[in-house]
Amino acid sequence: MNKCILILIFMSLGFPVVAQEKINTNFFYFLNGETPGYWGWVIRGDGNWWMPIEDKGGQSAGGALKIEKADDKEIPSALRLKWRKGKGEINASIVGSPVDLSKYENSAEYAIALKVISRKVPQKVFFKVNCGKDCSGQVDISDSLKNAPRNKWFVLPVPLNCLAMQGVDLSHIDWPFSLATADSLELHLGEVRIAPLAKGSKGCADEVATAS
Repeated sequence: MNKCILILIFMSLGFPVVAQEKINTNFFYFLNGETPGYWGWVIRGDGNWWMPIEDKGGQSAGGALKIEKADDKEIPSALRLKWRKGKGEINASIVGSPVDLSKYENSAEYAIALKVISRKVPQKVFFKVNCGKDCSGQVDISDSLKNAPRNKWFVLPVPLNCLAMQGVDLSHIDWPFSLATADSLELHLGEVRIAPLAKGSKGCADEVATAS
C-alpha cells in the first residue's frame, strides 16, 4: 500500500500519524489490505445472516454485495465494496472479540479512509457497531458520502460519544465496523481505525452543549 497517501490524508485532517512496528488491534480494524489480529470480515444479509469471507474478498449469497481488491492506484491495498439493489439491507462488517473503548468516549473517534466511486449515493447508508446481545448503534452517513468529492480519498470521522449517546456500550465493542445499505453503492475502503478527536472538536458533546 502507498502509506504516504494515507499519512497525508490523516495529517491534512488533523489526525496524528504514528509509525508502529506492532499494530494495536484494539484501535486498528482494517489497514494494509488486512483485518489484523482476531478481526475478520463478515457479510450479513442477501440470503445469509452470517457469511465470513477472507481479506482478499468475497460476495453475499445472492451476489448483491461484492468485496474485492479495488485496484486503486493511490492505495493499492484498498478494497472495493460494491452493492447493487437487493432484497433488503446488506452489511459489510468487521467482527471479532470485544474491545473496551469506554475510556476514550470523549476523546476519540473512528477515522475511516474512503473514496466514493458512485455518482449517486443512496438515501440511507449506515455506519454501525455492535456491543453484544441486544446492543448496537448506527449513524446515517449518507449525507457525508453525498457531499464527498467523487473519486478522491477522504477521512470520515465518527466520534465515539455520538455512539455512546445512542446507548452503545463502548466497553464491549465486538463489531467495530459495519457499512450497510439496501441500494446500489460503490466505495473504496483504505483504512479503519480509532484516532484522537480532531483538534478543537468535542464530537457530539458539541451538539449537546449547543442545544442546551
